[in-house]
Amino acid sequence: MAEWALLSVLTPQERERLLAVGHRRHFATGEIVFHEGDPADAFHLLMSGRVAVRVVTPNGDQALLTVLVPGEAFGELALLGGGGRRTATISALEPTQTLAVGRAEFDRLRKQNPSVDTMLLAAVSAQVERLSEHLLEVLFVPARARILRRLLTLTAQDDSTVAVLARRGTVILLTMPSSAGPNSIACARRAPNEAPRGETKKGAR
Repeated sequence: MAEWALLSVLTPQERERLLAVGHRRHFATGEIVFHEGDPADAFHLLMSGRVAVRVVTPNGDQALLTVLVPGEAFGELALLGGGGRRTATISALEPTQTLAVGRAEFDRLRKQNPSVDTMLLAAVSAQVERLSEHLLEVLFVPARARILRRLLTLTAQDDSTVAVLARRGTVILLTMPSSAGPNSIACARRAPNEAPRGETKKGAR
C-alpha cells in the first residue's frame, strides 16, 4: 500500500483507524472523481494511478493545475467547513484507485483523535506554500521556464511519461504504462502556446 506524507503526523494507531474507515474506489481512464462545485462528501488517498486537477477560468476555459501521483491526497481541505464545495475537478489520467474517507467518518475521527486536526493544519500549510510558489512563478518567471519546470516535474514523477515540445509551441505528454510496448500510448495532452519549440524530454523524438 502507498505511503502518504499527509498521514505522517498521525500516530500508528491513528493512522490505522483512518485507513480502516476508508473505502476503495476505482476509476477508469478519463472518469471524473468529482466536479468543481460538487458538495464535499469525502477525501481521497491516492493508492495507484494518476489524476489531473483542473479548474475553470473566468473565460470558461479549463486550466490544468497539477497531476497527483500515488502517495498524495486530495479533497481533505473541503471537509473543514460544514457546507464545503469542491474547488477543482479531479479526473483519472489512467486506471486509478483511491481510498475514500467519508465526511461522517472523518468528523468522528477528528473528535476522537486531535492529531487529525494537526494533519489538516499541515495540509493547509502545504497548500498555501504551493500557491505562494505558483504566484511567484506567474509574476516573475517567464512562460518558457514555467512550462519546462512543469514538464520536469511530471517526468520526474514517472519514468513512463515522455514530454515533447513540438511545432508551434505544442506541448505533448505521452504516458505509456510500464507493461506496454514502445508504440503503446495511453494519453496525450496539449499545453499553452507559449511553449518553446523543438525541445524534448527523456529522449522523445
